[in-house]
Amino acid sequence: MMEPVPPMLPQLEIHGPHGKLPAFARDLRNPEAHTIDALEEMRFEVESTSQVHVWMSRGQAEIFGSELSTDRIYTFLKGSKVSIWSWTSCNLQIDGSPDVLYKTKESRVMITYFNFHNCLEQHRDDAVRNDTGGPRVLVVGGANSGRSTFCRILLNYAARMRGEERRNPLFVDLDFSQPDLAVPGTLACCQFDRPADPMYDYYFHRKYVLPYGEISPEDNVELLHTQIKRLGDIVEKRLEKDKRARQSGLIINSFAWKPNSYQHIITIAKAFKVNFIVGLDINEKFFTQLREHPDKSALEPDLQLVSMPKSGGVAERSHDERKAHREGRVRNQIYGHPLRSPKQIPFYHEVDFSEIMLCKLGNKLINKDLLPANVDLSAVKAAAVPIQPSKYQVNHVLYLTNVDSPDKVITEGCVIGYLLVKKVDMQTKKIAFSTNFETLPKKVLLVTSIQYKDD
Repeated sequence: MMEPVPPMLPQLEIHGPHGKLPAFARDLRNPEAHTIDALEEMRFEVESTSQVHVWMSRGQAEIFGSELSTDRIYTFLKGSKVSIWSWTSCNLQIDGSPDVLYKTKESRVMITYFNFHNCLEQHRDDAVRNDTGGPRVLVVGGANSGRSTFCRILLNYAARMRGEERRNPLFVDLDFSQPDLAVPGTLACCQFDRPADPMYDYYFHRKYVLPYGEISPEDNVELLHTQIKRLGDIVEKRLEKDKRARQSGLIINSFAWKPNSYQHIITIAKAFKVNFIVGLDINEKFFTQLREHPDKSALEPDLQLVSMPKSGGVAERSHDERKAHREGRVRNQIYGHPLRSPKQIPFYHEVDFSEIMLCKLGNKLINKDLLPANVDLSAVKAAAVPIQPSKYQVNHVLYLTNVDSPDKVITEGCVIGYLLVKKVDMQTKKIAFSTNFETLPKKVLLVTSIQYKDD
């Protein structure tokens, strides 16, 4: 007698903000066929429509260094700006109506980026042979120069190496205004051990987040430089314990560079012992001024300055689009990514003022003349100062720290979670907030200038 065939397990359905996502090619409603030739790039933007689905039926293609699979349907929501590159050619089925869609062979910048990746691989091979450190790359550029895209490409190419040449570089995200690893106002690092998914964020592995609380480097320079130096020390200790990460090196994404802000670049380069500074879409004056900077002698002796072109696929983002990106980072942390299932439902807490300890990072308006002679102004501007809850904190993001005292925030503290203030009642002395924590593990919370209002 034949054994009964076991029932097939039901397939996990994934739902996006507009319903169930297509899992197979037959689920696409009105697909349109496209062909990308070898060394050709297709770019499209999703603005007016809710979402666009992409299926690669044949060939090879990648999105910012992440390879596409013929076994998946990729969904891109409103606001997505996508560039699909093929080295050998491919066939695509696109379901939806992108606002902009075109192909180009004029931009061969991906070849330039790949050649730079090969240069870094040679340094990594030397590091493996000699048991030394791998390349440490600082990416610098102005707003809309494609820094995040360039870092993503380098990280994905490194993570795609397999076998004995497997790489685990560290990604250091200093772009606190438009971050990729955490919410705005933070400096973060994580280990990169696999390529990023084209639909989602980076795969976070051993992520470490430090608070800054602002979205401009000029809001509190002393605090920013203090946190950069501390993150550099943390990264150095991690590399000492992880041989593969040490040999794979660092990819550092800086915040948007502005003219005459060379001291920020010098501080970052010193803190992380950078030996490559890559300038994206920056004129030669930047490199000349950097070579002549009085503090350049404190940098690594093997420092190389590299000029890179800006990718033609980098879209210009307006002020409103940048604000929407920051709000999206907060929303993803509180409610989860809109394309992931199941959805996160945050907890709602209402506690007495006495149950928490609110602090503000730094006092950027303090006057040096009002301080005692033996007090360091930089230390005061980088300290965590206890404050009282206020109704003006409604819709502001709070950082949950891992310490029990404000005195330890700068020296030992890191961000372990986020809270969104919903209500502050000054009469009953209660504050309400939503968070992913069922119970708060610590009570020291940092007030930020980051705001987010639920729809």
